[in-house]
Amino acid sequence: MELRRISREHGAIQEVIVQNFRAKPDTAMRHADDLGVEEYLAAIATCRVVLGPSVRLQAPPNLVELDECRSLLDAGIDDFGGISPLTPDHVNPERPWPQLDRLTELCESEGFALRERLTIHPPYLREPWLDPRLRGHVDALTAPDGLADPAAQVIGRPWQEPDGGWTDTGRTDLHTTIDTTGRTADSRPSRLPIFQQHCRLPCGSRT
Repeated sequence: MELRRISREHGAIQEVIVQNFRAKPDTAMRHADDLGVEEYLAAIATCRVVLGPSVRLQAPPNLVELDECRSLLDAGIDDFGGISPLTPDHVNPERPWPQLDRLTELCESEGFALRERLTIHPPYLREPWLDPRLRGHVDALTAPDGLADPAAQVIGRPWQEPDGGWTDTGRTDLHTTIDTTGRTADSRPSRLPIFQQHCRLPCGSRT
């Protein structure tokens, strides 16, 4: 309920992740039972009802069986989070990612389109959510609908201001008040690339 209040009052919650418990060896809860699928789906559905339709609700697709991803969609998720065809899930390496083509087919069979997004959701691409100095980097990767542009070329871009570029404007925006010394430190690298990170989400309406 508190998350719903914050979201409605400030609109500041990009997404809520509902992740099921999986027991792991050599951990304090290694003997605990995994969360049952029905309980998991009930938790997701409850979150959707409580948070409402505007909040992005995310569940990882590799912590359930592929066919159970249909149930995740039915329960109310609209985001699968980060899925990498190249690297494992470093937190859950024993749970491989689903193949993207199979997950795409599954979403389409449920009336959704599986689309790639940036790590920032479309409603947050504008100020005050996005530092204006990142605008060029984000725009280079963004399609007109705010999701990832599949034709964009991912290249490194310089991101820091030149020495002396920061001045006190009297405002207290977060992006102009944090790490002011780090922006002009002599030891900082002069050019650091920012690379696109990949996520996938189902979007669209049921057919």
